[in-house]
Amino acid sequence: MEGTKWGATADKLQYYGAPDGMSIFLKNHLTLTPLSPERPTSVPETALLGENGVYADCHPKENGLYTCSLYLAASGEKLFSGSYRCASLPHPPCTGDVKYADRDEIALKNAGRLKAVK
Repeated sequence: MEGTKWGATADKLQYYGAPDGMSIFLKNHLTLTPLSPERPTSVPETALLGENGVYADCHPKENGLYTCSLYLAASGEKLFSGSYRCASLPHPPCTGDVKYADRDEIALKNAGRLKAVK
């Protein structure tokens, strides 16, 4: 946790086993895992949350084009809406879980990429 302001005193470390990047294993055989944030009501159910706190809601049109809307996870505010082109055809596909999303690019966890059409 270097570089953060979080930590534990030496007497509390007796409870912690090991982290694996997504969870913290405790010595009493319990596991701490992050909870998914509540989805704001303005964000469509089809939108996927990226690691940068932005939901991306994309729908295929034709010829590798997608219509996408981006929403801020914290408030549900719509940040952007526009056309994106699949930049990773033929492989990997431009579907799946979102790694991050911004106006210029939507990166997917399977290494697929959607680039904004300008």
